[in-house]
Amino acid sequence: PGYWEAYKRLVLAMASGKGDVLGHPEAYLPFKPLLPDGTTFQDRMAISRQIADKYFDEPFIRRLGQKLSASGKAYEMHGMSNTPREWVVEVLRDLGVWFSVGSDAHTARNLGCNERAVALSKKYGLKIINLSV
Repeated sequence: PGYWEAYKRLVLAMASGKGDVLGHPEAYLPFKPLLPDGTTFQDRMAISRQIADKYFDEPFIRRLGQKLSASGKAYEMHGMSNTPREWVVEVLRDLGVWFSVGSDAHTARNLGCNERAVALSKKYGLKIINLSV
């Protein structure tokens, strides 16, 4: 539990820090060195969901949303992991948080795969950040 409380403090600090987007804080969690050999991507995503359900509760999400709203940083809707959880999207939207849509594809066939984010954006009327280069 102390490990995840420290991670949450780090995420809150990142939400207030520099940058435009807080990238997938519910996925690709820092636990890989603790896993046995042979875990698959799907295994790691299932473990991430269990950790998020257990430790990233509504009070934490509200604090995160307040910090994101104050900093103007967007929260990534992440295609490869199908995160964040839908109730998190609702809470953050209600707090005025902007969102970013990112597939974070590691293979060509997954580039731009973020149908869930597009659907949630339409369903909840989300503010989507447009980062032009």
